[in-house]
Amino acid sequence: MKGFIKSVEAIQEYIGKGIGLLHYALIFVVLYEIISRKVFSSPTVWGFDLSYMLYAVMFLAGFGYTLKHGSHVRIDIIYAYLSPRKKAILDLIGYTIFFLPFMLICLKVSFEFGMQSFEMREQSMSVWQVPIYPFKMFMFIGFLLLFIQGVVEIIKSINVLRGGK
Repeated sequence: MKGFIKSVEAIQEYIGKGIGLLHYALIFVVLYEIISRKVFSSPTVWGFDLSYMLYAVMFLAGFGYTLKHGSHVRIDIIYAYLSPRKKAILDLIGYTIFFLPFMLICLKVSFEFGMQSFEMREQSMSVWQVPIYPFKMFMFIGFLLLFIQGVVEIIKSINVLRGGK
């Protein structure tokens, strides 16, 4: 299990840091659009579409990375004062009762949503008409990364309860 945990967390770290580089592309696209629109009175056809797509990819791909680093919302007022064992119990309960069922629904719905878009070869409504089905399929990938990291967090909680780290 240690190998599985290390592999998943290494992949999450790699993806998280790689996706972080997309911030530079997003900044460039937004600045280019602003300058084109405000300075030259010549807005681009593609600026808006590309900016929301880049942001969506960054947001979705960061799900698992954020969970790995414990940055999702939790009630820290209570959690911060618990022992590692009690934290593990609370995490295990939360992940099994709330996280797993919710993630299974998100995986199913996002896969169906993405496949429907893929089958239609859906394009944006803008003049650019960029294909948006890859981005809709990326929702499934983002939820899958989060789900896998959640499984790792469950395994880590079980390890703590067994007396490990």
